[in-house]
Amino acid sequence: TLYGAGACFATHPYQAMLAHVVLNLNGSMPRPFLFSAYWGPIDPDEYYFPLVLLSTSTIYCVVTMLVAIDCIFYMGCGHVCGLFAAL
Repeated sequence: TLYGAGACFATHPYQAMLAHVVLNLNGSMPRPFLFSAYWGPIDPDEYYFPLVLLSTSTIYCVVTMLVAIDCIFYMGCGHVCGLFAAL
């Protein structure tokens, strides 16, 4: 489903951090973002977790909009097919 794919994509930074903790790796790990973006005057190292949370919530909003648009399209197609069947 779309929500499952969105969850796999949105939790990618958290999966990398969890693997770093579980595998007990020494050294520093790069902090990945969901997508590369220019954050302007915001320091991405200092505000890493709020920016990742913002990106995650944005992904879920986009997936919800895609599902809603698909549902409206299917309802419209069903309505038009019902009107043509009544003719």
